[in-house]
Amino acid sequence: MQYYFYLDKVLMPVTPASMRVKIKNKNETLDLANGGEWPVLQPAGLTEVQFDLLLPASPYPFAVYSGSFQEPGYFLDLFQRLKTGGAPFPFLVIRTLTAETALKFAARLLPYSADIAKAITGDENTAIRSSHARTLLRNGISGETAVLSDTSMTVTLEEYEIVEDAEKYGRDFYVSLTLRQYPTTGGETGVYTKK
Repeated sequence: MQYYFYLDKVLMPVTPASMRVKIKNKNETLDLANGGEWPVLQPAGLTEVQFDLLLPASPYPFAVYSGSFQEPGYFLDLFQRLKTGGAPFPFLVIRTLTAETALKFAARLLPYSADIAKAITGDENTAIRSSHARTLLRNGISGETAVLSDTSMTVTLEEYEIVEDAEKYGRDFYVSLTLRQYPTTGGETGVYTKK
């Protein structure tokens, strides 16, 4: 599976290894006269997203760009603009599955006989029970890339930290970012994930 991260419609060159999404709580608790407690349920608070990015100083084969290679300064300027610009921006994560990966995934999920499963995946213990895998198998054979889901939010850049460590990263930069959801409609919060 491949992930693509976009900040303000700019593709990040190296997909983060992980992303942390925190949906904030705003519930309250009332103390009752009899000594008990009663929860007062509130809408969720604004969602926070945290992840770390590698910004390559050289055009690595695993890095992806919308056009040609961009120096780390290009992305650092983007982060500065997003932080000081005073306006929310779109954050998008697209999850895709190539046909080859879909076939391997489906082969692990479908109830093939042990010999067929081993021929496809190299493992005979791959019996599966998922109709979703059948769809992936059927659609994946075309050789196209399927979009599994995307996460789309309007956010603000709350903070970011730039790390330069020659021993660990050489000339590359490592950046930790914290985004906060910006509500675009009346009180709506949370992460929108489209499947």
